Order: sequence, then structure tokens, then C-alpha cells
Amino acid sequence: MEVVIILKKIILFLSSYIPLYVLLIGKEITERWKYFHYNNIDIKMKNIVWFNSFGDIVISVFVGITVILFISLITLLSNSKKSQKEDFFIAEIENETDKHFFNYFTLYFLPCIGLSLNNEVDIFVLTVVIFLIGIVYISNDLIYINPMLTLLGYKVYSAKGTYIVNKEIVNKTIISECLDLEKYNGKQVKLAKSNTKYSLHIYDKTEQS
Repeated sequence: MEVVIILKKIILFLSSYIPLYVLLIGKEITERWKYFHYNNIDIKMKNIVWFNSFGDIVISVFVGITVILFISLITLLSNSKKSQKEDFFIAEIENETDKHFFNYFTLYFLPCIGLSLNNEVDIFVLTVVIFLIGIVYISNDLIYINPMLTLLGYKVYSAKGTYIVNKEIVNKTIISECLDLEKYNGKQVKLAKSNTKYSLHIYDKTEQS
């Protein structure tokens, strides 16, 4: 079970960098197009030799990783919705979605924009940076700082409340498709069963407003 939890955290962390992967891939393709365009090189698909350079291989790997991570993230969220539900009474709740994004973009996103997928040193630096950040984020349970969740329509809330079944009072980080979950302050909601501090709010249109 512990291995499964760690794997989920790794997926959530790595998927948070999907926008960066896409940006680097687009940057590399754009730079190549500009090179061919300004040097008046006629580009014909039949004359292009694929996997002819380090950059070609890295771009292909990044495309594959991006697709795999996106599918894994969607699958993770979908499976969480299908998991056993728990009744949870919200005593206090606050929207945390935008509180950490400035640090995310300035510290981890912007410094990587200047990197090139065609440069071995840049790829090494990028790998080490993501690895080090991953250790800090996963060990400190910060993996909810994920812009992909926002792009997919989710909000992140910090909540204090009580499980109805065992009356356990806990602090929870709730990921929800309900964009105004604060309206359930002082009310009962359904959360996906989880033995971590994270839970997915199962948004039921019939819940009381």
C-alpha cells in the first residue's frame, strides 16, 4: 500500500511539470523551424531523418513522457472518483489553489525555460533540478501544487473537519471539481476514501447548496 501511495505522489509531482515539458518541446521545434526558415532550407518530410541527433531522441522521449503522465493523471483522478466514499463534515475550509503558484513558476518553471533539449548538459541540469525538487515535494506532501489540476478544472482546498463514521477530527487537503467548495462550510460532503492527508471531493449535484 505504501508503494502505491508513493507512486501516486510521484505521478502527481511529475505531471505538474507537463506545461514545462510542452514548452520545452515547442521551443525546440520552433528553434529548428526558424533555423531552416532563415537559412532557406527546403523542408520535405521524406528527406527528414528521424532520430538523427541527441535532440531528436530527447524530444521523442519527452513527448512520450508527457503523454504517459497525462494519461496517468487522468486515470488517477478517475479511479479516485470510483473509490469508496466517506462522509466528512467540514468545520473550516479555505481555497489554497493560488497560494503557491507564484513560487512554483518563479523558482522552478522560469529558470528552466532557457534550457535546450538538444544540449546534454541542459538535460542533465533539468533532470537533477526536477529530482531534487521531487524529493522535497514528495517528502513534505506538497504535490497538490500542480497547475494541471487547475487546467483540468480542479481547485485545492485546506479543510478541518470530522469523519462522520469514527468522529475523527483531521486536517485535509481536498481536491475538488466544485469551484466554490467554501459554500459547504459547516455542512457534510463525500470524500474519496484515503489514508493520506489528501482526498478527492466527490461532487454530487444533489448536495445541498
